[in-house]
Amino acid sequence: MTTIEPRHLIELEIRDLRAITAGLNDTDLTKSTACAGWRVADLITHLRLGMDGILQGLVSATDKPTDRDAISYWSAFPSTGSAGFSEVRWIWAQSASYKNASGLQSHFEDSAAAAQAACAQSRNGRITFQSHVMMIDDFLSMWITEFAVHHFDLIYDLDDRPTPSEEVVRFLVATLQTLTGVTDLDRWDELSFIRKATGREALNSDDLEKLGEKKRRFPAFG
Repeated sequence: MTTIEPRHLIELEIRDLRAITAGLNDTDLTKSTACAGWRVADLITHLRLGMDGILQGLVSATDKPTDRDAISYWSAFPSTGSAGFSEVRWIWAQSASYKNASGLQSHFEDSAAAAQAACAQSRNGRITFQSHVMMIDDFLSMWITEFAVHHFDLIYDLDDRPTPSEEVVRFLVATLQTLTGVTDLDRWDELSFIRKATGREALNSDDLEKLGEKKRRFPAFG
């Protein structure tokens, strides 16, 4: 993959997510997303928890050897097919605790602003996260992928909300190409590839034929 500065890209992505979330109203929170079973409120709650995860990871320095990078991290999240009630109910319960859009927006903004500042101030080293050890640059790169995928999920049914920046999209596409083994996108535009590589859109018969054995690497993660 192309060398990137993860602090720059994650700043762009968190900034954009903050802007989108700040502009939502109560009706917007009830709209669907590209995450099966999740409304906009549910996905924002998930993203808020992700911001807290960044903060937890960045203060968990360790001297242990690394066992994951920005690509291999995703090997722990194989696709499990369609989400069932047990996979979505916990987030439903969390998002239902907010009385209205204002409360969720305020909580998200606090977490996102803190995470953005912490990312900008971080220096590379090893941290522990979810029982794994990663370099901070890989840790931040993993979150760029997570947030960019969910950025597209979030705006699925929201009119006139911007997509991720071109730089973030290029990084996401490169990550998914590495995970799936796809070396070119001749058969897809970027958004179609992102949706198919993340299981948001099923592979059709033509895709399956052209991918050959690489079809087993779709979707790249669940």
